Amino acid sequence: MPSTWATYGVDADSDGDKDPNEPHDAIFAAARYLKAAGMPQDPEGAVFAYNHADWYVAEVMARAACFSGIGNGAVGGLSLIPTRQELVCAPAKDMEATIPDQYMKAFQDAAGRYELGQSGLWALAAVARVESNFGKGMSAKDLASRGPLGITEDNWKQYAVDGDGDGKVKHSSPADSAATLARMIWAAGDLPAGLFQHNHAEWYVEAVLADAEAMRGTCQVKTVAYSVALPGPTNAPINWQNVELSNQLEMVDLPSGAIDARIINLNGAISQQHTITISALRSDHSKYTSSGNVSNHYYGRAMDIAAIDGVPCTNVSPDGPCGTLARQLGALPPGQEPTELIYCWDPDGPANPNGFAQADHCDRVHVGFDS
Repeated sequence: MPSTWATYGVDADSDGDKDPNEPHDAIFAAARYLKAAGMPQDPEGAVFAYNHADWYVAEVMARAACFSGIGNGAVGGLSLIPTRQELVCAPAKDMEATIPDQYMKAFQDAAGRYELGQSGLWALAAVARVESNFGKGMSAKDLASRGPLGITEDNWKQYAVDGDGDGKVKHSSPADSAATLARMIWAAGDLPAGLFQHNHAEWYVEAVLADAEAMRGTCQVKTVAYSVALPGPTNAPINWQNVELSNQLEMVDLPSGAIDARIINLNGAISQQHTITISALRSDHSKYTSSGNVSNHYYGRAMDIAAIDGVPCTNVSPDGPCGTLARQLGALPPGQEPTELIYCWDPDGPANPNGFAQADHCDRVHVGFDS
């Protein structure tokens, strides 16, 4: 952007001109901007400052890992393996009996998963207290509709997460509600903005933050790493111990030659370090898609993934196992990247036509290739 260039533009090639269309100048300017925004200590935050979109951060980090060696690469000493915080917290002394254990665990998991930190954790607790007094102030009908954190139907549709990993999104579940609200806050960019999106009232944001401060106790925090690693272009045989099939038809499809080599290779790559649950291949899928076109499944060029490492793909968190896998697949270089990549949300961003979101794919990642 012109205003950004005015601040960070440099004449990196020493030709006497700061030119944003000259690669040398542009690359050095981008590096200068990222350093000012927090690189290398906070890579995700620096990239988010560059472009305020969660899908953009996910795609940039996944592609960076791809360039430097998928899943375990580093650039300039910066690890690109996805990490997240784990929090174990206790509320303030006079609040200890206020927050039920089930809710406390939900807030800890959600704040860690979506990098909200301790401030975000206590804000989630404050929202639950304001909205429903941890479920005690809502009728069963309201809990089933909005959940104990009072999430609107529109926000449920856009941000729903299976927080407890039971394969279903239940509005009444504290874990599902906490993870869904945390994801919404994370996508908004900061805590006040996320709270305002939850309830469009300045007084509400102020009340929640004040209540959160009153509830704030102590936390133990550690950082853990998780990545679904794909090896490089070298093909690896399928590790059958890590492949779970949903029916006998798939068992016939795989060794019979009916499945495209690219699908076989992806199964081999993923199964080296992770378990993969396949819910559809060729013989167990209809010939046509819901739109009436002949499916790539019919030609053996597609598969549906229902779970990674035992975690169902109904956990639609971008940093969950299925979300991480979908983003990594979308970041593969041309020739390796699937030409069809469908999930509950767009795995490779709107600029790339290969990936897209479909509401009926919130329980599986569809991976396909054209002829």
